[in-house]
Amino acid sequence: WNLRGIWMTGCIGCLTPAELRRARAKEGQTTWEFTLTNGVVRIMIDGEALYEHRLIGECKEVYSKTTRFAFYDMTCENTFLYRPDDMELGDRGTPTCAGQCPSENGQ
Repeated sequence: WNLRGIWMTGCIGCLTPAELRRARAKEGQTTWEFTLTNGVVRIMIDGEALYEHRLIGECKEVYSKTTRFAFYDMTCENTFLYRPDDMELGDRGTPTCAGQCPSENGQ
């Protein structure tokens, strides 16, 4: 998901709704919170759900059982906020994406 579109392989493929593209956090960086619970995909900003999609059929069946997911095909320009209480980092979840991107201090 990004400002251009929301994709979930085989289940969701749409342009990001204008309301979500225009939304801004009250302070600081705008953080999109993604949840996938009981087959419902939600994207929220400051606790307000600005996108919701109820999965159906095979998508609901498969993703309702999901207990974790991974970010992939990210470039060095992509970022995500790591929340240790809610997330577990994989081997590539490092400041340099396992050496694929330069670190912020140029190394």
